[in-house]
Amino acid sequence: MEYDIILGSKSADCISNGNNSIHIWTVPCPPHILEAYASCDNNSGFVQWEISRNARSYLAAVEGVNTFTCNTTDTNCKTSELECGRNYTVTVWAEDGTCTGQNSTKTSFKTVPCVPQNINTTMLCQENALNVFWDISHGATGYWALAVGRQGDVITAEVSDHTCQLSPLLCGEIYSVTVLAMHDECKSAQSAIMEAKSAPCSPMYLSAAPDCGVNGASVRWEPSAGAVSYMAVFHGPNGSDVSCVSSTTSCSVSNLQCGQIYNVTVTAMDGSCHSISTNATTVTTAPCMPTNIKTNIDCSVLDLINVTWSPSRGAVSYAVVAKGNNGHTLSCNTSTNMCAIEGARCGYTYSVLVTSWNSYCGSDADTETVIESVPCTPDVVEMSIECLKFEALVSWRENNIYPTYHTAVAIDPLGNELFCDTFDPTCQISGLDCGSEYSFHVYSSNRQCKSLNSMVHKSWTAPCQPKDIITNVQCGNNDALISWTKSNGTVYYLATLSGNGTTSSCNTTATNCSYPRLQCGQSYNVSVMAVNDICGSELSAVSTFETAPCQPQGLVVNLDCSSHTASMIWKESDGARSYSIMIEDVNGAVSSYTTTSTVFNSNLLACSQIYGFSVMAIGGTCNSSKSVTIYENTAPCAPVNVTYTRNCPTSMSSITWSPSDGAIIYHVTATETGGLEIYCQSANTDCWLMGLSCGLSYNLKVVAVGQMCSSNTSSSLFLKTAPCLPSNTAVHINCENNSAVLSWEGSRGALDYIAIVKHYEDVVYSCDTENTSCIVSDLTCGTSYSFSVLAKDMECNSSYTAPIGFGAVPCSPSEVETSIYHGSVKPQEVEITWNGSHCGSDYMATIQGQIGKDPESAFLLNSYWTSYMDFYIPVPCSSMYNVTVTARNPSGPSDPSAPIAGYTAPCSPQVKPIELKDGKLLISWYETPYADEYRVVMMENSNIICTTPGLSCQVPLSSSAFQVIAVNPSGESPPADLSAYNQVIQS
Repeated sequence: MEYDIILGSKSADCISNGNNSIHIWTVPCPPHILEAYASCDNNSGFVQWEISRNARSYLAAVEGVNTFTCNTTDTNCKTSELECGRNYTVTVWAEDGTCTGQNSTKTSFKTVPCVPQNINTTMLCQENALNVFWDISHGATGYWALAVGRQGDVITAEVSDHTCQLSPLLCGEIYSVTVLAMHDECKSAQSAIMEAKSAPCSPMYLSAAPDCGVNGASVRWEPSAGAVSYMAVFHGPNGSDVSCVSSTTSCSVSNLQCGQIYNVTVTAMDGSCHSISTNATTVTTAPCMPTNIKTNIDCSVLDLINVTWSPSRGAVSYAVVAKGNNGHTLSCNTSTNMCAIEGARCGYTYSVLVTSWNSYCGSDADTETVIESVPCTPDVVEMSIECLKFEALVSWRENNIYPTYHTAVAIDPLGNELFCDTFDPTCQISGLDCGSEYSFHVYSSNRQCKSLNSMVHKSWTAPCQPKDIITNVQCGNNDALISWTKSNGTVYYLATLSGNGTTSSCNTTATNCSYPRLQCGQSYNVSVMAVNDICGSELSAVSTFETAPCQPQGLVVNLDCSSHTASMIWKESDGARSYSIMIEDVNGAVSSYTTTSTVFNSNLLACSQIYGFSVMAIGGTCNSSKSVTIYENTAPCAPVNVTYTRNCPTSMSSITWSPSDGAIIYHVTATETGGLEIYCQSANTDCWLMGLSCGLSYNLKVVAVGQMCSSNTSSSLFLKTAPCLPSNTAVHINCENNSAVLSWEGSRGALDYIAIVKHYEDVVYSCDTENTSCIVSDLTCGTSYSFSVLAKDMECNSSYTAPIGFGAVPCSPSEVETSIYHGSVKPQEVEITWNGSHCGSDYMATIQGQIGKDPESAFLLNSYWTSYMDFYIPVPCSSMYNVTVTARNPSGPSDPSAPIAGYTAPCSPQVKPIELKDGKLLISWYETPYADEYRVVMMENSNIICTTPGLSCQVPLSSSAFQVIAVNPSGESPPADLSAYNQVIQS
């Protein structure tokens, strides 16, 4: 508004003339927003308002997850880059170049929902349906899913959740799937396209045929839409199914059961789904092979072969073929399971095959059955004796077309027989006695028949083998004497000795030989052969003997410092079966041990001693001389009398022990339960351990280190460090009785605690307790204190914790009450009253609430600090609020009082234009937050003509103007005026 201001003065008697007038303008009025909305296409926002009087420019603010401002001289503004799926609130201010007016009423709008993301699909193959999933889109109240097939099939679904099912799908089709989000004003753009493939169609027009050669079958079909591969299943009896997979329209299987009828089905597959199986067709496999084929020869009828077999499943007839030498073939056909084949020749071998047949196929032949005819008689052409093997080699001429089984027989003078069997025209008869004359003949045979014997031939065998070889070795000089028993019919003996890479022979008519000064540690073999004028005998059994083992060489002794044992190693001695180890101490005592290895680990050796080590090789009959002796010093002894002294309140400790002979330096290790170790070392008998953790038990061990080895660790000693500093200290003040509770977490290693309370540097309270809290009473209002605590055990105390500052603050105010002041006169005020608080010196009242149900209208209103017990705070109409009161004193503020809820009188209703309905006037309005009822007042007489909790009233026709008032227990709203209804009434 525009104003002129004139100033004057007056006394008790006079009034002065006014000065020159001053011309001023008040701040511009709040703009009235006409519309605010977001574009569904690009998420830009648009706001428009009415002109404000005296406004030169406007400031518009769009607030949400991000905030945009706009300065303009126009009455509209456009913003871009709003986030999808969000609510935004618009506020506009008018400016006149000097001042900024009050803000407009806030108006809200929402942007287009966000495009759905992460589209996923799951194909339900057998149901021909597709499950579609996606992430929830900001701002969406619903979704629309679309699947479009390549053949034009379209399926849609509109849902409120972020999943849906699309069905029914066409088989063998590829669908493009998209999703868009919606709310009541806009739809989002479509999501990224996902492709989904439906289950392939079932194959059609099946045909199947047997595959006789492999006892299998094949099947063919027409291609199926959407199929990548196919699986054919041949269903046999008793669940014996066989399947094959193919990427073409045919498939074959083998190894089916013979003589069976199979039902065949085919299923199409695409890698994820498979179709419904087709209707089955049938196929019959080849008959089974004949089994249990048996053949025999009647030796009295030379040319007849009899064949029998077991019946075959699926067979109608059988074919029998016998194939002999030089292509001689015989055959017969029958519908029974037996057949007699004539015309067989002597000395021939026949292979008999039987096959079965049905209307489609013949079976494979079973394994050939071989049978021989009656063999022909052989002729002996040569015979010789194998001298060294006591065997006879018999040779003859083969009279059979095919090599036949032959037997050669040798008969001694007492009538005892030896024989050999073979398919070859030669044979060796083993086991002949030495010095005997044998008669020899040969005959041929097979499993059923035998030929006549050949002519007889005679021959003598070789001399007998020498027996009982005895060896005797002289240990001192390694001389060997060999002897044996006499062999009958022998002219002389040949003895052979081999070993150490050499061979020596002895030719004698006696029954012994000697070999002087043989090599030590060697194994020798000796054998003897008897000789006559025709043959030499078989060599005697080899006799093996050993000379005395050689002296051990290269002895090395190593001490094992950790186990305090000695490891001995030496070179292997030729001829040694085991070794004797000797360990001699400084007093001359010798410990002996035996081993078969060239490595030996001693038993535990005494610390700080000198030992001599030697070894001797042990043979089968003799021992070697002793090796050189090696002397070694053992490790120092373990430290004893280990003690410790703690340095409180630190975690350092001093460790001491008695000296160990031979020690150069000492290592000290402290190990906690978790395995963490702390070390120190010293050339003396004491050491300081630094960096130990508080409140822990450590296992102390000391090791003495010598020139070559370290000792065993000392006996365990447990060290306990000072307790840890208490943690998480806290102070809780009881404002009602001026007391406090000091609490803390238990300290590792602590047995009890000492807590103290100070005012400045003076200790005003102390507490010694095994618990983790102390109660401090009789604190003074408004006084500041510091609280701290230490932990202790039987020997040590920790440091005090850092002091915590706290004061005796007041209690929360009580009996807080509220009431609405000026319930029907604006602005409304909330009157707040309360009782004084113990220790409180002044107070502050707080109102927190919001207008209606709009979270963007939230407000927080505080009074100033006051010593009074009441306060008035103006609050907007149609507001819900909570009231709290806080007290304070020099030590600090109290907690807020318990919140008191309330609400103000409603704002003026927003009325709609009057309508004529059914001969009456319809007066309606929009809902006002927190209004319990509405009253319609006729202005010409101020009468209330309608009271209702609803949003409309029908009243009789009238030319009066009206007012609408919203009412709740807190008061009435300002009236909303409605002009009189002046339109012409249509009859």
